[in-house]
Amino acid sequence: MSDSPNDGRADGQPPLPPDPDPEYETDDEEMRQLLKEVKAVIRILEQDRARFIAEGVDVDGRIASLRAGMKTFIEADMAKQEADEQLLQSTADLADAERAVFQFLAPLVEEKHAEKPFDPVLQEMKEQVDEWRKQMPKED
Repeated sequence: MSDSPNDGRADGQPPLPPDPDPEYETDDEEMRQLLKEVKAVIRILEQDRARFIAEGVDVDGRIASLRAGMKTFIEADMAKQEADEQLLQSTADLADAERAVFQFLAPLVEEKHAEKPFDPVLQEMKEQVDEWRKQMPKED
């Protein structure tokens, strides 16, 4: 059996899980720092394996546990990043739809209000369109 910690455990247990997603990147500084610290602990466990084993530490078990936790952590953050991207896209789609409705409705309300300026329903609609216009981003 190989001495590599990833080839299998001396006690016949299955191989250690690989380092999760080495290509993973995040903009979250706290997450980067946490992962860096966990990887440092794994390196220490691997480098001082014999000493830790002599002290009764299940090095492979600890490494497997840390890597499993990192994997879960990374998967959750990747899912969050994907959800954030979907939310951003949905927000943009909603804004586009709102603008389209406004661009369709505003001229109709203004036209009808011009025809019947004292109609209370049209006055209220005109006020709502005017308020809505203030909330619309300016077009280039």
